[in-house]
Amino acid sequence: MKKKDGFLYILRHPNRIFTEYGLSEHEHLFKIGVTTRKVKIRLQQHNTDFTKAAGMVVQETGRLWEVQEVYSVQDVYAAEKLFWQHTHISLIPFRGGEEIWPMKPKDVENALDAVLRLSFGATKVDIQHS
Repeated sequence: MKKKDGFLYILRHPNRIFTEYGLSEHEHLFKIGVTTRKVKIRLQQHNTDFTKAAGMVVQETGRLWEVQEVYSVQDVYAAEKLFWQHTHISLIPFRGGEEIWPMKPKDVENALDAVLRLSFGATKVDIQHS
C-alpha cells in the first residue's frame, strides 16, 4: 500500500516572460505537486532534472523554481485532486497529468482554500520545516 500522508506544494517560477505558455500580465507559471518526502528534495529534483517539464523550464530560462507554499496533508492524492478540481484547469479535457500551468495567484489561493476546507487534516506549514 502506498504511503498517503505528505505535502502538497506550490512552486512559482520567477520568470514573467513565457510566450509559449501564454501568460498574461496577471499570471505566473505555477507547478503544483505532492510528495511523501521532504519538499526541499522534490524542489531540487524539479530544478535539476532537465528531462521533465519543470526542469525544462529551468534549463530554458536559467532560473530556478521557488517554493511559494507548503501544506501538510493526510492524503496527498486526495489533496492534489481537490486542488485541481477547484481551478479553471479542471475544465480542460485530456490534461495528461500536467502540473505546470499559468495561473493567477488569486486562482491558486482559491484552490488552496478549498483544500483547507475540504481535506481532513490539511494545514499550512513553514517552508523551512517541510
